[in-house]
Amino acid sequence: MNKELLSRNKSLFTAFTTSFIVHAAIKTNMLERIYEMVPTLDELKELYPNFAMLETFLIILEKLELIKYNGERYSLTDSGLLFTDRAVLSLKAPADFAMNEGVLSWMKLSDAILNGEIPFKLAFGKEPFEYFSDNEEAFGRFSNSMSQSTKRKSIYNIFQNIDFENVNTVLDVGCGDGRLLREIRNINNDFNLIGFDLPYVINNARRIEENKTLKFLEGSFFEDEIPSADIYILSRVLHDWNDEKSGVILQNIIKAMHKESRLLIIDKVLNNKEDNLDTLLSHLNVWIMCGGRERSYEEFKSLFEQQGLQISNFSVFENFGLFELTL
Repeated sequence: MNKELLSRNKSLFTAFTTSFIVHAAIKTNMLERIYEMVPTLDELKELYPNFAMLETFLIILEKLELIKYNGERYSLTDSGLLFTDRAVLSLKAPADFAMNEGVLSWMKLSDAILNGEIPFKLAFGKEPFEYFSDNEEAFGRFSNSMSQSTKRKSIYNIFQNIDFENVNTVLDVGCGDGRLLREIRNINNDFNLIGFDLPYVINNARRIEENKTLKFLEGSFFEDEIPSADIYILSRVLHDWNDEKSGVILQNIIKAMHKESRLLIIDKVLNNKEDNLDTLLSHLNVWIMCGGRERSYEEFKSLFEQQGLQISNFSVFENFGLFELTL
C-alpha cells in the first residue's frame, strides 16, 4: 500500500484535531495574551498551571504558524493575529460559532444522509432561527460570526454600480445587525433606511444604532406584511432556504413592491463542477446548518421566473452575484 496514500487518507479523519487546537487557543485567551504580553514560557505556565501539555501545545501552534518563538519569548504571527479581536478582518467569531453549533451539526451528517433531516435540527431539536431566538449565547455567536464574515467578504463594493437616483427608501429584508444598511448610508446619507427581521435580531440591531434615517421593524418575511420601498435587498438570505420557502419570501416582497421598485439579491453563485472544494463545502454547510442551498445562475433565474420576477441586471463581485430584479 502506498504510504503517501495512507497518510493522505489518514489526514481526512484527523484534520479535526487542528480545529480543536485553534479553538482552544481562542477560548482560553491564549492568543490574546500572547499578543498583549509577548510572554516567556514561565509566564505562560503561570497563566495555565493546570495544563500539563502546554509546551507541546505551544510547539503545535508554532508549526501551525500561529505563534513564533525567538528562544526567549512568544509572539503572534500575522496568521495568529486573525484569531484575535485585534484584527480588522478577524476570524475569531466565525471560528467560535463553527466549533460550537457548527461541529455539533456536522456530527449529525451521517444520520441526515439516511433520514433526510436537517443536521442542525437533529443536533438541537429545532430549526436554527427558532433555536437562536431561545438561546441568547448561541445567537451571539451566530450574529458575531455573520458580522465578521460580512466584513471580510467586502460585498458593499457591489453597490457602487447600482443606480440610486430617485430612490428614497431602501429596505433590507433579513437585515441582521444592520451593517449593510449602515454601509449603504455611506453612498447617500439622505436615504430612508429600514431593516426588517425577527424580533430578537432587531433588538440586537437597535442596540448598535437606530435614528431617524435608520429604523428597524420586527417581523417574519414568511408571515408578516413587508413595508413599501423603492429598493429591497435580500443579502445572503435565500441560500438559507429551499426553493419552496424562498418562493414564499419572494412573493411576500412582490406584494409590497410598487411598479418602479427593484429587488436586489446578493448571494454566492455556483459554477457546479468548476467550483473549488472550499466552495462546495460551503454549499454543503448551508444545507447542514439551515436546510438551504447555494445556487447556480440558472437555478436562480428559474427561481425568479417562477415568481414572476425578471433579471434586469446581473454582476459579479469576487464570488458574489448581484441580481437586480423588477416586476
